[in-house]
Amino acid sequence: MNKPHPSYSVNECKIKASKLLKALRSDNIDTAKKAAQHFTILPEFADLTSEEIMQRDLKRKHALVVIALQKGFSSWAELKMQLPFIKGGFLNHWFASYA
Repeated sequence: MNKPHPSYSVNECKIKASKLLKALRSDNIDTAKKAAQHFTILPEFADLTSEEIMQRDLKRKHALVVIALQKGFSSWAELKMQLPFIKGGFLNHWFASYA
């Protein structure tokens, strides 16, 4: 049976968002700065420095939007709506064989 690639599941995206937020809150400054750079994709944080982003009280919803934008969606809601329909590029998802 063909399975979608794990990076195309909503749960995987939620896990990535949680890991991004955890990295942002890390005690390691380099890790936190790298994570903060991901948040510059959001319009409200585009003009902020990494240090300014690190001082903000960012929530999981912000990280979810970052993951959605990085995957090419315009919002987290759009990602949640469309991901269940993406089957990882397998043409024979519904059939046992091409015939």
